[in-house]
Amino acid sequence: MSLTFLMNRLHYLHQPTEDNMKEGDLVECTWGEIGIVLCQVGVADRYMVYWNNGERYALNGCSLFYIGE
Repeated sequence: MSLTFLMNRLHYLHQPTEDNMKEGDLVECTWGEIGIVLCQVGVADRYMVYWNNGERYALNGCSLFYIGE
């Protein structure tokens, strides 16, 4: 792993996810998959995401890293 990769990860870890996440946001999960937030599930910090591999499933906000809109 490169130093740049690790620095980017640290930057993502320090970003608050709950305040940033909304429908249409681009996110990355802990395992490196990229997806688009479809909606928040209930009132919890959980989001339904459409992933780049074609699957659709929910993850907790602590496992998602905000990339952009």
